[in-house]
Amino acid sequence: LQEFLDPPENFLWTILVGKYVGVVLFVALHATLFVGGTWLGMGIATGLWDARYWFAVPLLVTNFAVFYAFSAFLAVCTRSTVVSVFGTLLFWLLCWAMNFTHHKVNGTEVTGLTPAAGVLVEAGYWVLPKPLDLSGVFFEAMKAGDYSAPVPELAAAHARGDFHPELAVLTSLLFAAGVLALAAYEFRETDY
Repeated sequence: LQEFLDPPENFLWTILVGKYVGVVLFVALHATLFVGGTWLGMGIATGLWDARYWFAVPLLVTNFAVFYAFSAFLAVCTRSTVVSVFGTLLFWLLCWAMNFTHHKVNGTEVTGLTPAAGVLVEAGYWVLPKPLDLSGVFFEAMKAGDYSAPVPELAAAHARGDFHPELAVLTSLLFAAGVLALAAYEFRETDY
């Protein structure tokens, strides 16, 4: 019984990863219930039963999983709920701004931009998660252009052929995996 209560150090990271996976699955369940309920409600009210609406579930879960990994990293490093919550919100704003700036810089002639700044914007875009691109993926999947206007910078990127939804999702998930691995390493090394 004592071996079970005191697991070896090399298995401590599984506690964090298990909790992460459990929370992501819990959110996936609720996203499925929410999307299913709203789809059913809208279908009954309007008579439109558009199955594309279900694309919201994997995109919501992907977006949550990416930023929850960063939140877990902040929680492990600081042991502060406040830092974890507000730090993740600030990080989301940073990622959205980087995503927007990348599309703006690539879509228009920006005066005064040094080559080094252009390289930093490009590197930041490919390293950080892409919440604007993920919302663009959903916008395209829903064919929402018939009902609302897209973000102009994202529409311009799409028109230029500079919008790669598969890469946006893949690099966002790779970022989440890397941050979660760092959080698991820090969790294993920290003396609680």
